[in-house]
Amino acid sequence: MLVKIDNPETVAKHEQAVAAKIVADAQLANINAGTRAEVIAAKKAALERIQSAGMSPRTMRSSSRAISLESSRGQAQHLDSE
Repeated sequence: MLVKIDNPETVAKHEQAVAAKIVADAQLANINAGTRAEVIAAKKAALERIQSAGMSPRTMRSSSRAISLESSRGQAQHLDSE
């Protein structure tokens, strides 16, 4: 070892950069894997429920986060059951 960084702020920034790279690698793996049919079906079902409830397009746009959260929960439950 030639140099040891003894500055806690610099060490923390380095650890954050390493964590950000891990997240980016995981996101790239998800992109390369493609969207699973189960995820698409869950999002379509959530959209149909919102539309059948008679929500307006403006309400549907604001509910897009709810769709993502709902489908994520369903996907997590699906993975838990495997």
